Amino acid sequence: MNSAHFTLYEGDITENGWLNSVFEKEKPAVVVHIAGLTGVSASFQRPYDFFTNNVTGTLNILEAAGRHGTGKLVYLSTVSVYGDSVDPATEDKTPASPVSPYAASKWMGEELCRQYAVTGNLQIAVLRLCTVYGPRQRPNMAVAQFVSKALGGEKIPVYGDATGIRDYLYIGDCVDGIMKAMAHAASFDIFNIGGNEG
Repeated sequence: MNSAHFTLYEGDITENGWLNSVFEKEKPAVVVHIAGLTGVSASFQRPYDFFTNNVTGTLNILEAAGRHGTGKLVYLSTVSVYGDSVDPATEDKTPASPVSPYAASKWMGEELCRQYAVTGNLQIAVLRLCTVYGPRQRPNMAVAQFVSKALGGEKIPVYGDATGIRDYLYIGDCVDGIMKAMAHAASFDIFNIGGNEG
């Protein structure tokens, strides 16, 4: 899987020795931090795993970035940090109010990023993503299940009263947002990636 433009390292961001060996070898100028556990429901069943991966793992990445001279970090978070807010969330006016261990762990990762941006030489952009869909997405996600059932001629299940609306983000648009965040120059910023449109 290696090429002139890509090297795959498989490891665990909670293992400092492994993580620092990668930073030492690669000396990245920019890090896009996508690693961690996702899923609201699963976080209620395994809260310790979520906090270990999403908080301790993020702290380890921030420490390694500072130790090895990384200049910029893009941290992928979630609009779940807004909790049950019914109004369109804005980065500067809607307070974080997480209602699941997953959302709380991502928000704590954001706060660690804020502290490291203030106290270090690291520029950080936090991207709060809505639900991402597209090729190779997790098969348990709604869009993948709906498409699979539709292609198989099966009925698509309806939950609740069918009036719920979600904002979905296509993976290509997500990547575009990440690329723009990599080029963004500021000590610390938070950006919602999604349009608040169902």
